[in-house]
Amino acid sequence: MPADRCPSDLAARTLVCLLLTAAVVCLVGLGVAATSAGHARAALRFGFGGVERSAVETARITAHNAGIAFGIVLAAGVWPHAGLRSRAFLDVVVIAVLTLNAGAIGVALGAYGPRVLTALAPHAPLELGAFSLAGGTYAHARACGTRVSTLAVIAAGCLALLAFAAALETYTPLGAAR
Repeated sequence: MPADRCPSDLAARTLVCLLLTAAVVCLVGLGVAATSAGHARAALRFGFGGVERSAVETARITAHNAGIAFGIVLAAGVWPHAGLRSRAFLDVVVIAVLTLNAGAIGVALGAYGPRVLTALAPHAPLELGAFSLAGGTYAHARACGTRVSTLAVIAAGCLALLAFAAALETYTPLGAAR
């Protein structure tokens, strides 16, 4: 079905992806807080000193997160042209990447509670928004296919969100010594 005639709603699929991400974060966070917060803190060893305030660090964080988002957007472009087994593989990889990313945030929240929430608050909503946009695009492509030009615009939007998130993560003071 041509992408312009598809009943799939990219915005709705992105919202569903965001809600599922939030559910994973909350469920994992609650589970860790209730059962193994001390073990999680021992494993994570967060110092809360922040990251280096530099353009290089902002670029490093942006590149790392963009690689994840671009991989998902690339999978959205490949999926309509892939064979059955490749499609199943892409589904597993995309779901695993999104779930593990959300789960890692949940572990940190469960381990450290409000302290990590304060550290994540400035930038995490933008990062999760970018990853949800990429995931929603993948879900849309599975239903309808997606034009390359649309994928390019979405990739650029993800990059913009992630670059802004990285700048906030790098330069937003959290009240801790850096």
